[in-house]
Amino acid sequence: GVQPCALPIYHPTVRGGAFDHVRTRLFIRPHFFDGLELFATHESGAARGTFLLENDPATRSWKSLDLDAEATMPLDLVRRVIGPVGENVLSPFAAAEPPEAKVTLHFDGPAAPGGRHVNGLVVARTSGEFRLSQFPLSDVSFRAAIRDDEIQVDDVVARFAGGTATGHVRLWGEGAKRRVGFDLALKGAQLGEAAAALNQFIALRRKKPMTPV
Repeated sequence: GVQPCALPIYHPTVRGGAFDHVRTRLFIRPHFFDGLELFATHESGAARGTFLLENDPATRSWKSLDLDAEATMPLDLVRRVIGPVGENVLSPFAAAEPPEAKVTLHFDGPAAPGGRHVNGLVVARTSGEFRLSQFPLSDVSFRAAIRDDEIQVDDVVARFAGGTATGHVRLWGEGAKRRVGFDLALKGAQLGEAAAALNQFIALRRKKPMTPV
C-alpha cells in the first residue's frame, strides 16, 4: 500500500526573516523597484504597505528607500528584515508582545548625495511589557518622530509602577553614546515600586550594581 509521508513546510524568507505568506506587486524600472503592494503574514500578525527602492547605477549601491506600512510584527523579525539601515531606529525599543505600528520612513543610503540619513514617523501601541531605552513600561502608546540619531517620542501613555505615565521622551546619539531624557507625569503609582524601577534603570544605564532603596 501507499505509505503516508510528511512533506516539508517551506516559509518565504525576506532578508533572513521567515514569514507564513508574502505577496507583493512590483513595478520595475531601471534602478527603481516600486512596491505597489506588499502583504506579509506571520504567526503573530501581519504587515501591509508600499515601498520604493532606488539604486545608483554608478556605484551599484542603493540611494534611497521609502517605506509606508501598517504592521503587527515582532521587533526582532522587523530588525532582521530592515537590517542595519534601521538598527538605530529600532534599537531603543523592546516589547514582549508584537506592537501595532504605522510607519512612514525615508532612508538615504550610501549612494545618496548627502550620505546616510533617516527620517520619518512611527505611531505605535503595544500591550504587556515594553522598554524604551531600557526604561520599564507596559501597555504603551506613543508617536515617535525620527531624524537621524534623534528620536522625539511624544504623546506617551503607559503603565508604570501601578500608575499611569504621560508625557515625552527624547533620545539622541548612537551606540554607547546614546542619551535619553524623560519628561513624564505619573499618577496613581506605588512609590516603592517606582523607586525600585528607577534605581534599576539607572544601574543599567551606568552598568553598575543597584544601590539599596
